[in-house]
Amino acid sequence: MKRILMPWAFLGLIALVLFSTACETDGTIDPGVDPLGPEVRFLTDVGFISTDSQVSPGEVFKVKVNAVAGDADLKSLTIREGGTNVPLDRLTITVDGTDVTNNPLLITSAFASGATWEISIEAPVDAAVRTYEFTVADQDNETASVSLDVEVFGQLAISLERGEDEVTVLGKSDYSINVRIKIRNFAQTQNETFTYFSF
Repeated sequence: MKRILMPWAFLGLIALVLFSTACETDGTIDPGVDPLGPEVRFLTDVGFISTDSQVSPGEVFKVKVNAVAGDADLKSLTIREGGTNVPLDRLTITVDGTDVTNNPLLITSAFASGATWEISIEAPVDAAVRTYEFTVADQDNETASVSLDVEVFGQLAISLERGEDEVTVLGKSDYSINVRIKIRNFAQTQNETFTYFSF
């Protein structure tokens, strides 16, 4: 009886090994499903921009950003202007009615599953188109971003005025002349370089 059962047991062991080997496609372990990262979007509201826009030099513009966590809690919000973090003296972030300005902003546990931030940014004074990017990261270092382009536009107005300091050249009185270049808003797109000098 033992002579009959042992060959069958041996054949069963071989079949099990072959079946296990067939389940491995490339010799690696299946890592499973990719983690679900956060989601972020602009919200449309009165007084807030959500698409590419034009602003005046030094004007404060606002965006409303909403983020929702994926598999992991939200960790941070970073706001960049042309690839560089927006400085704090030109930035205000409000969540749930409270100013929480910092950049990057560390997200507290109260808003780890999601939040809406009202973000105010003071535009530079020089005319240019800049990309503003809003990036949310979670505890697994998964990220999501939204961005828009903001163009600073203005018009040059040149005026001459007599300087306050009187100077004497070869016995004759003379005055310095200041040339001031002022910016006025207008409704069309135009990029200019703004300078101030005197002679």
